[in-house]
Amino acid sequence: MAVSEYKKAIPGRRFTLDVVFEQQKIACEVDGWQFHGQHKAGFHRDREKDKLLLLNGWRVLRFTAKEINADGIGCLRTIERLLGLKSAIPLS
Repeated sequence: MAVSEYKKAIPGRRFTLDVVFEQQKIACEVDGWQFHGQHKAGFHRDREKDKLLLLNGWRVLRFTAKEINADGIGCLRTIERLLGLKSAIPLS
């Protein structure tokens, strides 16, 4: 089951993950220009977050907002593959 705005990934750290699959320890992050591309500090925070998640057993999938808008079905299929699910989304 997917959980949005997840805050419990790393004890003692205060960051929020966009969407997680808690049992499988999979985090899906959406990188938009406004919060992730305009400022160098945001980019570096995301890299630190990715490293901490990896060191704590999480796998992270990052999607850009543009990528989701252009091919949301493809993004969902990527998540399904990582979850080991047979796609529930029919081919066009």
